[in-house]
Amino acid sequence: MERPSFTQDNPGAVRAVGRSAAAASLLCLLIYGRVYGQAAPPAPAARPPVAPAAPATITPAPAVPDAAAAAAKAAAAAKAAREQAAAAAKAAREKAEAEARAALYAHREKGLRAMGDRIYAAAARFFLAYRKAAKGQEPALTDATILLVRAYLEQNALADADKALEHHSKNSVGVTDPYFRDGLTYWSAAVLLSHGRWQEATAKATPLMQKTAVAEFRNRALELVGDTAVLQNNWAQAQTAFEQLLSEFPEAENSLRARLGLARVFLATEQTRRAAQMLERVKEQHADAPVLLLSIYRVLLLLQESRLSDAYTLYRNIDGDRPQTPNADWWTAASHLSESLLSAKRHAEALEVLPQAEALAANPLERQQIHLRTSECLIALGKVELAINSLETFKKTYPDSADVVPVQVKLAELLRQTKNFMTASEYFGEVAQNGKASPAFRYRSAISRGWCLRDAGQLNQAVDAFSGAEALGQTDDEKAKALFLAGDTAFLIDGFTDASALYGRAADQYPGSSSAEAARFHQARSFANAKLFSSAAETYGRLAKDFPETQFIEDATLEWGIALRNAGLNVQALDRLRSFATSYPESSHAPRALMEAYQAAMAIGPDHISDALKLLGQVIASYPDAELYPHAIHQRALVNFSQGSYDDAVKDCSLFLDTFPLLPMATDILIWLGDHFANVGRSADSEKHFLKLVTSHPRSSYAPGALYEAAKSAYEREDMTGAALLLQQLRATYVDREKTPDHPKASAKVEAQMELLQGDILSKNGSFADALTHFTRARELAGDTPQGIAALGRRGEMYYSLGATNPKELDEAVACFLAVCGNDATPADLQELAKYRLGKCYERQGLTEAAITAYTDVHYQYQMDVEQGIVRDPLYLLRASYDAARLLVLDEQFRQATRIYEVIGEMVLPMSNDARQRAKEIRDAHELNK
Repeated sequence: MERPSFTQDNPGAVRAVGRSAAAASLLCLLIYGRVYGQAAPPAPAARPPVAPAAPATITPAPAVPDAAAAAAKAAAAAKAAREQAAAAAKAAREKAEAEARAALYAHREKGLRAMGDRIYAAAARFFLAYRKAAKGQEPALTDATILLVRAYLEQNALADADKALEHHSKNSVGVTDPYFRDGLTYWSAAVLLSHGRWQEATAKATPLMQKTAVAEFRNRALELVGDTAVLQNNWAQAQTAFEQLLSEFPEAENSLRARLGLARVFLATEQTRRAAQMLERVKEQHADAPVLLLSIYRVLLLLQESRLSDAYTLYRNIDGDRPQTPNADWWTAASHLSESLLSAKRHAEALEVLPQAEALAANPLERQQIHLRTSECLIALGKVELAINSLETFKKTYPDSADVVPVQVKLAELLRQTKNFMTASEYFGEVAQNGKASPAFRYRSAISRGWCLRDAGQLNQAVDAFSGAEALGQTDDEKAKALFLAGDTAFLIDGFTDASALYGRAADQYPGSSSAEAARFHQARSFANAKLFSSAAETYGRLAKDFPETQFIEDATLEWGIALRNAGLNVQALDRLRSFATSYPESSHAPRALMEAYQAAMAIGPDHISDALKLLGQVIASYPDAELYPHAIHQRALVNFSQGSYDDAVKDCSLFLDTFPLLPMATDILIWLGDHFANVGRSADSEKHFLKLVTSHPRSSYAPGALYEAAKSAYEREDMTGAALLLQQLRATYVDREKTPDHPKASAKVEAQMELLQGDILSKNGSFADALTHFTRARELAGDTPQGIAALGRRGEMYYSLGATNPKELDEAVACFLAVCGNDATPADLQELAKYRLGKCYERQGLTEAAITAYTDVHYQYQMDVEQGIVRDPLYLLRASYDAARLLVLDEQFRQATRIYEVIGEMVLPMSNDARQRAKEIRDAHELNK
């Protein structure tokens, strides 16, 4: 009887050990002896041909002498006939049985011969015929079934093997012969093993391990149980089976396999010394031991002995002979070697072995293990794109793997590392929504998805992702952290109201979490940024109450004071900010606290200006290196100017310019000094500071206006040449800018002022027509602003001056002055001037009544404004009133003229005495008192 043996190429396949045809014939004779209790019939001998017999002669029967004799004779004949018939029947039966035995023998023998020649499909057909010829007789049916199963296993036709066993089960009356019974049990176990039903195979074969079993099948069963245990990594069972086999059958054909099996067990259980001894024994006792397999085991032994380099060298020497199909021993060696190389960070060498290990793996779990190890190796080598492709392949190939979730997480992390943020966020999102993933993976992935969206600039989606992670958190810390990150992200996009709500939820719902304190602080800060200052101040108060030792004490105290100030609670703010500066004088925030306190003091009212100045002085005296130091000087100069403390203001301005001449704030200082010196009549000093601004800060937005003010100052000093040159510089540098494109362009207001001043210079030199061009441009630039209206009035004055030689120009002058007077945007002083100039035009045109009307309009409007509390420069009042009175006298309207002078005389004006004297003279001269 043949036994199964498992190849190294495929543990599930069974190979038969062929025997010679002679051995098969002997075994067949044995089966015949076991089945029929006799030897197989000899082959029929050749016989010579037989000549035909001569025709028979019919002899009449003799007469019967009497009835008794006849009866006796008949009885004898009948008996002879019966005996002859029985003999014939027996001969026929024996012949039929012999023919049946011959046919049965022929089918079995042909099948065995085909098995010997490895023509397994033909063998199966012969054994099927053998089974049919057995007609259910035992043990032939069992023998046929066993042989048929063996043929099917050789073809890996497991379904057919199952059917053969099922047929036997249904048709056998039961086999009592121990040999065939144990044989059927063993091959049934072999079929189960081929199916991969290892536990069932072991259970089936285990009874054969008992001493009562046929020795041949006990031997085979021990090997099968050992091999099956190895496949299941049940090393204790494997060791027991192999040791029993070698104990009972030390010289058996399969003793080599048993010893190799034990070596495998010792290696797997790290019984390194015993493994080495067993491999040495195999080498000594089995000359036919497979050299490659011994080398594979030697690789494993070297790895256990921590001789990694030797193991790697030996493996590379033999890997060219590795099988091209899955193999358990080769896979074990390649797998362990790659794992050891990875642990030793020899990633390049590991990457050479890993593809081989994956090809040698016998099942998906083994392939998955190697695939993941390959990805890990690629990551370590910095081959991120290849690692991503490897993990993508794993995800698609093994969608149901238990490792698919961590693989997807690692894949997403690599994609984020390569800045593929949106794809990474999708993978993280899939894990977060995967109900089969562990809570830890789901929460971690939800948080990571938020970071990916944040990295991608999709901040609104990131807020939703972080806040959604709250529901996946398993602890208060995790839930609070999710809300805190959502708040941080909302804060980044200026969603301060949303941020305050998210921070508030973290602090309110999870007060014991590690994020609660920071959440409360950032909630207050969010309120402040949302300009909800009252809420911010209240929240800072809650922080101080709930966390009196808060790590944010300095920032919180300072920002609390600032929130109070912005909420209009300046008295409270002043106290808290001043207290901060006292409590934390060494803090980097102290200067800011003092500056904020200064703002609060100024907001309280005039009574606290002295406090404000003291606070600024404290910054200036105590924190000269602070960033806010120049701001403090700047602000103190401004306050001193506003309070009329000009000497102190000028000192602060000088201190600032000496220390920080190039800071942008220096332009404010220079402007203030320029205006101050202009106001006190120190035109040269004023001009110097305006020009210093232009020189030191030519790209400042103040530079064009400062240059204009310098030109205006020169004009007022009647330095027409200097004023013209400065205006030329202003036009070239800040208006036309062809050579200075990087400088700021002068505003329309400054350009209009420039055109007005240019016109004034020209008009002062008598170039009225040229001046008219500049005033027209100023009007276009300034529109209906006071400057534009002034430019319109200047145009009228130019036309008036030109009218001295060309009376037609007076009409243009009148039109300009009427436009000024008719514009609702014209200020009262310009209205007054325009009406006066209009009167002059009418007078020159000989329109005396119209001129008197224009002059008296100024006269009466001034009176009406005084009655309303509006007082302005009386220059044009006096001019218009005197001119009106003059024309009235010329028109002999003496009483009306007298009244004009008397009104002026009643006022407290420089010309009031003169006006009263003129009124008296007219009355006396024309006897108006009678």
